Amino acid sequence: MKKIHLRSRIRIPFAIFIVCIATATVFGLPPITFSFDIPLVLTVISLLFAILVGFFFASAMANFLRFQTLITDEDATIMTIYNYVALIDSAGAKKVANVIDAYVIASFDYELLSYAANVHKELRSVISAVDDIKTDDPAGIVMFQNLQSAKMHLYPLNQEIALTSKCIVSPQHWAVIHLLAGLVGVLLLSLRDGTTVTALFISILLVTIYLIFI
Repeated sequence: MKKIHLRSRIRIPFAIFIVCIATATVFGLPPITFSFDIPLVLTVISLLFAILVGFFFASAMANFLRFQTLITDEDATIMTIYNYVALIDSAGAKKVANVIDAYVIASFDYELLSYAANVHKELRSVISAVDDIKTDDPAGIVMFQNLQSAKMHLYPLNQEIALTSKCIVSPQHWAVIHLLAGLVGVLLLSLRDGTTVTALFISILLVTIYLIFI
């Protein structure tokens, strides 16, 4: 199985480094002047930046929350399938457990956002193992119907997980957002009036823009 690297997107030393860079830039950069009305232009650009970032952030969070729900649903469905199999056919439960293990292990071989599209083979093995379960017990027939329903639920789950994990922000979108953020940063730097309070305020805003991207 491939090694999985889990890392935080924001590390404290790097965050401190960003804060220091922003502060040094605000206090050390020579004054920037423009001939146009800076507050008006800054307001327009900031509004466009806020609208775009807000839209993409809301869309991404909606996808993320749905993705979490689907992962939970998939885990619960797999456990339900095994429990039904164990009750219906204890002899076949070991085979189903093995193919479920193979499916889960295979999913860990890929990044969380891309595993659904790469485990079709293992998913088919789970489906095939469940299809091999047979019963003549009247009590087991009722559970068998529930087992088949749970099995068929795996297919739409896999497809929706694959679709929900798609990136919604294209490189073109990122280019526009970075351009607007850069313009906001430059215009903020041009508002410096030499006072410490203004410089610190602008530093905080620059760090906030960076955190928005993270």
